[in-house]
Amino acid sequence: MPLLWLSIAIMLGIVVASASLLSSSVWVALAAFGAGAAILEVHFLRSRHPLINHTLFRVPVGLIILCAALGGLRFQSVFPPPSLETVAWYAPAENITATGSVVSTPLRYAHATAFIVQTETLTFEEVSTPVKGYIRVVMPAGYDISYGSRMALEGKLEIIEREELARIPTQGTAAVSAKMAYPTLQRQRGAGGRPLRAFLYQLRTKLVTVIFSLVPFPESALLSGILVGVEDAIPDYLSEAYRITGTIHIIAISGFNICIVIYFINRFSRLIKNRLISLLSALGAIVIFAMLVGAQAPVVRAAIMGAIALPGKLVGRKPIGILTLAIAAAGMALHQPLILWTVSFQLSFLATLGLLIMADPLLNWCANALGRALPGIPAEKLSPFLALVIPTIAAQFAILPVLTALDQPISLITLVANFLILPLQPWILVTGLLALGSAIIWLPIGQLVGIFSWLPLYACNQIVMRLSIQPSAQVALPPAFQPVITLAVLLCLLFFSAYQMIGMEKSIQHQTTKKVK
Repeated sequence: MPLLWLSIAIMLGIVVASASLLSSSVWVALAAFGAGAAILEVHFLRSRHPLINHTLFRVPVGLIILCAALGGLRFQSVFPPPSLETVAWYAPAENITATGSVVSTPLRYAHATAFIVQTETLTFEEVSTPVKGYIRVVMPAGYDISYGSRMALEGKLEIIEREELARIPTQGTAAVSAKMAYPTLQRQRGAGGRPLRAFLYQLRTKLVTVIFSLVPFPESALLSGILVGVEDAIPDYLSEAYRITGTIHIIAISGFNICIVIYFINRFSRLIKNRLISLLSALGAIVIFAMLVGAQAPVVRAAIMGAIALPGKLVGRKPIGILTLAIAAAGMALHQPLILWTVSFQLSFLATLGLLIMADPLLNWCANALGRALPGIPAEKLSPFLALVIPTIAAQFAILPVLTALDQPISLITLVANFLILPLQPWILVTGLLALGSAIIWLPIGQLVGIFSWLPLYACNQIVMRLSIQPSAQVALPPAFQPVITLAVLLCLLFFSAYQMIGMEKSIQHQTTKKVK
């Protein structure tokens, strides 16, 4: 599994680069050293190399060093030295005018609307200069703006610190280097951005309008978040109820929803007899759907994992979950290194890691324990209950370090809430997509099908609202617990990772022995 260790090395290099003051020349020297060492290891030490010959590694140390150095170089490329051609050179500055176009989906909060502008020129002290870079712009709540809009912004230009930058959803753009709060905005003719992405964003806006005509509010707002990732209209009281019950992942498009979509895409693509055309069709559908719903971190992670797993499934090979997760995370980090520090990525990555390495062992252990304690109950009757409870426990446990670091209260009813509403999600997604597709053909048909979507949506909302008002629905942990929880979760993840690795090693050795025989 060389790709696993190389992916980890890339992410480790990015983390080290963020915490060190190493220059680019040092990283280049490390990369050259790693490349040279890898060549020497393969040519002269191959037969007796401890890692190259190990079942689970198969990779020279020099190649790991090379990948770590490439990760460090990639992180430094996000923060190039300021020059007259970069936005950061001019910040901070008063009364500066920037022209450019919106290259992200506007994020609509209760107090503000935020979006990212790719700059073209800056005018300062009556001198206009072509520049490159990205500015985060904050406007009043409800401000009407869309992807691709061209504009001139006049106001105060400020530098964004790395800590603040990590909290900004960049939605696939390069790192933002400056910000402008409530500038004077003047729209300009023309459109910027990428035509395909602009078309998909416009399509998403139209789909949201159709969704709101299918089912009543607030279920329509919830369906909009689940299907196309637009949760702006969900009332605050409903969002708070989902947060309290630990089911906030339900109200927006997430890796769970993407996995269901990928499953159906995979099933339909198999109807195409030509494997290559089937694979390309499935990959294209996954990419378009991910872009349509906004390409947030959980969506991109799930889409990459699905795209990696598809070729293996078409030829009958089972994908290795932890490997696809590592490759997806490394790919996202190479594209945008600061994504490793974003909360959405951390929650998605840790929850998926917990599911991949903890769920199956815990399911087996619990099934065996219950089988011994309750010998009169068949295992088949216990399996559906365990399949709902254990993965939820694994995912919630894995994300505890992030929640405690954010001083977020821990939900005490998340198991009950997830147990009650998770079985409804495939129903909501399938009937919602059918209703939306029918409405595009003829609205009355879509509204008729929408009744079958409204029922589970209404049930979800009622369940979380009633559970959220229960006494002691959540508890705030003292700050002193944070390092203890982080250490405990880390040790558990390391233990289950080692457990899975040992199992994989035995499986590989068994398969090798069978081939030899």
